[in-house]
Amino acid sequence: MSQEYDSLYLAVEATADAMTVRTYSVSAEGAQSLLDTYTMRVPASVCRDKGHDFSGDTVYVRDGKLVCSFCGQTVELKDSGYTGWARDEATGLRMYSYNNAWHTGWFIIDPEVYCFDGNGIAYDGRVTLYGKHRHSGK
Repeated sequence: MSQEYDSLYLAVEATADAMTVRTYSVSAEGAQSLLDTYTMRVPASVCRDKGHDFSGDTVYVRDGKLVCSFCGQTVELKDSGYTGWARDEATGLRMYSYNNAWHTGWFIIDPEVYCFDGNGIAYDGRVTLYGKHRHSGK
């Protein structure tokens, strides 16, 4: 691409989902030619097209809803299809989703025993189960 031109102008088009910038070269005679185009998409629109992302080192929960690791929007657990560990943003404690619900009560993942409160937040500390002391919440 040549760096020689008489003048340049930019044309910008924006929607709720994207912004496109077009760069034109304009000759002294008024003829214009497109030099380059760049489109930036809003993260939420990517998620709307491809689905929210709950991967990465830590999946977070805000007010009982999963937080998309890409766009930051919250999604109801039942709508996410997610099963696995997550971390509550407010407390920093772990939660476990299974079958479209936050697990509550006692849960064993060999060899660990976990106890979750009514909101699905794992208790953190020592618990006694059938006379044996265990650590819950890790």
